[in-house]
Amino acid sequence: MANSKRKLLLNALRDTILPAITTGGGYNNSVQTIERGLKEIDSIPDSSFPAIYISRSTEERTNITINQFQSRLKVILVAYVKRADGSAQEVMDDFIEDISKALEQDRKQGGLVKWTEVKSIDTDDGDLDPHAACAIVVEFNYVSEGVTP
Repeated sequence: MANSKRKLLLNALRDTILPAITTGGGYNNSVQTIERGLKEIDSIPDSSFPAIYISRSTEERTNITINQFQSRLKVILVAYVKRADGSAQEVMDDFIEDISKALEQDRKQGGLVKWTEVKSIDTDDGDLDPHAACAIVVEFNYVSEGVTP
């Protein structure tokens, strides 16, 4: 059985889209960890920051035909940084910029979706210093191929 568009997209986030975040690629940071699922910030070794976790998702589907649908897949990316010096919140702001840029480089994500939209960004209260965390809600809109949802 072929992989669903949902699975292809989530794996593309992990394997292609987010790994593009490197200082050599023109970003502020080089991401060290990208995983599906979520880990507690205290369980992550220092060498794994900055980190992005493809955490939770919500999908709304609307039938087009008996075996085809339109999907609005909302994915929550949880990002963690650790500051070397200065403000952890400013380091997080730079990382949010990097993640947004990576997602917006190709809003069709190589043809996997019709469009991509960053819907919301929530940061911590600044009480995790020397770490900082945020949750970014990204919506991907696509149409299934008709055979595999």
